[in-house]
Amino acid sequence: MPRYMLEHRPSQLCISSLTLAELHFGAEAKRSRELYSLISALGAHALLLGLTFVTNNVKHVVGLKTENWV
Repeated sequence: MPRYMLEHRPSQLCISSLTLAELHFGAEAKRSRELYSLISALGAHALLLGLTFVTNNVKHVVGLKTENWV
């Protein structure tokens, strides 16, 4: 954390709404990448074992037998 931030109370610091939106978008994008990595790993495992891949997102899963239980 930068020194100048430590020299002030939280109530004395602020960020613009644009910066807040960029931080929020970046955090969401990271979570999305992590989720897609996990989904890819699970899909690869199902493909390897010849299993049905259960997902609510069947239109984005190609090459696997899928079911939507929702």
